[in-house]
Amino acid sequence: MKRIPTHYVLAVFCAINWFHSSIDLPVPVQVNARGHYPKELKDAIDGMSKLQNAAAPVGGKRDRLYLPAVYISRILDDALNSFISLDFTDREKCARFRNDVVSVFNYADFCRSDSGAAMREQDVGLDSEGMLVFRVRKAKGKAAKRAHLTFQWPPGVLTDVKLLFRQYISLRRQLGAPDRGQLWRLPWERNKFGPGTIAAFKSETLPRRDIEAPGDFVYQPHSWRSGPASEATALGVPYDTVCYCGGWAIGSNTPRDSYIDYSCPPSPAGARFFGHLRPPPPQSP
Repeated sequence: MKRIPTHYVLAVFCAINWFHSSIDLPVPVQVNARGHYPKELKDAIDGMSKLQNAAAPVGGKRDRLYLPAVYISRILDDALNSFISLDFTDREKCARFRNDVVSVFNYADFCRSDSGAAMREQDVGLDSEGMLVFRVRKAKGKAAKRAHLTFQWPPGVLTDVKLLFRQYISLRRQLGAPDRGQLWRLPWERNKFGPGTIAAFKSETLPRRDIEAPGDFVYQPHSWRSGPASEATALGVPYDTVCYCGGWAIGSNTPRDSYIDYSCPPSPAGARFFGHLRPPPPQSP
């Protein structure tokens, strides 16, 4: 039997709250104005984590895995194809499509869950030439001291991701979502979004496709951040570029210590998302 990662417990509570609010029922677990759960619940979950780690020789952060790009590439293709026949009146299908977009977009931009949760629709701009610009409203550590937190995907890169994003914005217009509202919130969702909300959206996209780690290992929200760092590094993307795109301070040790798996091999799927970040090949004399 697999251990239950503690972040999954919060994700489950978040999903339960979301479902209740989507059908206009009171949420079972109240959150405060910042979207945080009661201290008693967090303490109980922390206690469960300690008990599980004490009972097992391995677990927790020691079992972290990077999420291979081939899985996100599959989600991207599935979502692009599903939009053609998407029933805009089916809330469950619309939510699943949104979850797929979150999973892909967050993977492509190395995004933390809290950065994604804070995004509003006006934080992303995409023009007819294929230039996509987005801002991160919330950053951590030294990265938050940057003069700007704006990122650009120029024309000709991540074209499928941009197409998927266009489809999602089209869905929002069909559903009557405000064009200056929270980017990942659908009109019938009432709860304030937090890190656990986005984590739940992303985590849901894997089991729906029978994607899971082997044995008793689990892909965690951390895997969406470790995956891009590992895949980009495997392609030869410079370390400073990985830090910049991932929202880490330039030269930070955090990616190499906690996120990059140097055993990750270069892959076509990785190149689909991060190949444009590679430096140009050296010119022959």
